[in-house]
Amino acid sequence: MSLGVLAPELRDAFGFSRFEIGLLTSLYALGGALCSGFAGGLTDRVGPVRVLGLALLVLTAGAVGGSLAPVGAVLMLAAFVAGCGYGGINPPTNVIVAGRLGERLGFFLSLKQTGVPIGGFAAGIVLPAVVGAAGWRWGFVVGALGTLAAACTVGLVRGAAVLGPRPAGVPAADGAATAPAAPSSGAPTSPARRDVISIVTFGFLLAGCQWVMMAYLVLSLHDGRGWSLTQSGLVLSTVTAVSVCSRLAWGFLSDRLGSREPTLLALAAASVLGLAVLALEPPGAVVFAVAVLLGGSLAAWNGVYHALVVERSGAGALGRDSGRMLAFLFAGTVVVPPLLGLLSQRTGSWPVLWSVAAGLVGVAGLVLRFGLTPRSRAAVPVE
Repeated sequence: MSLGVLAPELRDAFGFSRFEIGLLTSLYALGGALCSGFAGGLTDRVGPVRVLGLALLVLTAGAVGGSLAPVGAVLMLAAFVAGCGYGGINPPTNVIVAGRLGERLGFFLSLKQTGVPIGGFAAGIVLPAVVGAAGWRWGFVVGALGTLAAACTVGLVRGAAVLGPRPAGVPAADGAATAPAAPSSGAPTSPARRDVISIVTFGFLLAGCQWVMMAYLVLSLHDGRGWSLTQSGLVLSTVTAVSVCSRLAWGFLSDRLGSREPTLLALAAASVLGLAVLALEPPGAVVFAVAVLLGGSLAAWNGVYHALVVERSGAGALGRDSGRMLAFLFAGTVVVPPLLGLLSQRTGSWPVLWSVAAGLVGVAGLVLRFGLTPRSRAAVPVE
């Protein structure tokens, strides 16, 4: 989130183009894409808590590198390292949540994912003040200190993770997995190819367009509309603040419906509407209304999506399949932001960027609607 908020400062400090600003986000996501699958497999082997602690330390190292970057190339390398750490967070935390709270999977995975918009809200409010007082480098320092503090709490998670019954096949906190409940659950299986293609395509496009919004919203308002950094940051903070409550609401709704797909389709449709209105360059009051809509949709789909990924993962290989499918989510943030940034730069138009993003989200919704095998949540065991 810091990359989007600090985008105008980083552009001025290193002479970045719009494409290079998008490339920063893509390198961060590339690290996540490359390490997510590895972290998923490692989670199944050594346990989720060890992987989580290591991932947070790597993420801290990337933030420290960003604060010390003397040239743009070093900043890009630091973004990649931070992304490697971030890619290792979701597979182990998905395993921990699924192993304890499978019956309310949508709500509690959404609760887990509220950490992201809370961080974005804090970034939009705090970092402009930090930049004004001490410079952009201290923005990365703030992130490094917060992530290091989170790493120090992993021991508490370890203590909580060993409490209560654990479903068969879910790794224990110390790396051991319980014995399978039945012979049929003893060997890992894989989800249907059609389902995998539909899920990863949806995640690829939605994640890519979400990060387009995060990377370019502040810059488009600051450069294209003449808004101040504080005003632009407030819009991004509105998006992330709304997404916190929205993620919980959508997760709860998907649990009640017994299926994730209708909720995800509704979120995609609302995202298309918000991006299309943003492309019309509406007046200030409408921009904040659109921020509320996008905060409740394009920034709020992740928790329900994680629940869908967990439910469609193969039996006995939750960490592995969760990591592999989520790697495509990160891949979307590698590919989409710089391409749309380049398109905007070549055309000299921010509306073109938002219009294309709306179209991509629409395609994602169609793929999920017609590509995913109909299936009720009750029929899907959580390993």
